[in-house]
Amino acid sequence: MRGVLVLVAITACDSSGSCPARDEALTFRIGTTTVTHADPTFAAPHAIALGGTVEMRVDAAKVISGRPESVAFDREFTVTTSGDAVAPKSIKSPAFVVEGRHEGVSDLTVFDCDGTQLGDPREVRAVAVDHASLAWTAFSDTPVIDGPVAFMTGADIDASQGALELSVALWEGGIPAKRLVDASMTIAAALGSVTRWDGLRIESGAPGTYEVEVTAGELHTSL
Repeated sequence: MRGVLVLVAITACDSSGSCPARDEALTFRIGTTTVTHADPTFAAPHAIALGGTVEMRVDAAKVISGRPESVAFDREFTVTTSGDAVAPKSIKSPAFVVEGRHEGVSDLTVFDCDGTQLGDPREVRAVAVDHASLAWTAFSDTPVIDGPVAFMTGADIDASQGALELSVALWEGGIPAKRLVDASMTIAAALGSVTRWDGLRIESGAPGTYEVEVTAGELHTSL
């Protein structure tokens, strides 16, 4: 890991430069707001497509009546990285956007406006996208679609069956391949509507063949 420290700072907590007192009973962790479902094919540690982004957040919790409870976090903070693989792109408490800059691994660390570290660092990787494919959203046990998607149209997709829910999966190279995240990915589909950063919903359509154009990180392809 390279020993470069990159610091992105935002405005102090108020115009006077003071920092409000923090509840010392709070605990903190770095989480993510970019939905990746519970799909085991997503890479761990968290992996961002090279040139792509992921939205992360500061989660706060407090033990109340013997149980940890989530607490709203709206304080100003800074984010540092231990290398140049990823870097914070923007910060809007409690969320911040991280961009994949170079292939490799970086540790993200969050500091309160008084300089106190909030929680443990989070390891994040930046990886080049090898290829993209369609995947089922609802079937995490067999998520990958091997070949074209064939489905009935019109009235055959009814309320009892529901719409066809697909995901655009971004893959790194290697065996076994793991999925990557790029919240800034663009999906242009001739049929259906984009529902999430990686989601495509199809309710009906005329018989035919339809392409899905995908731009993610440094990859542009048709599915």
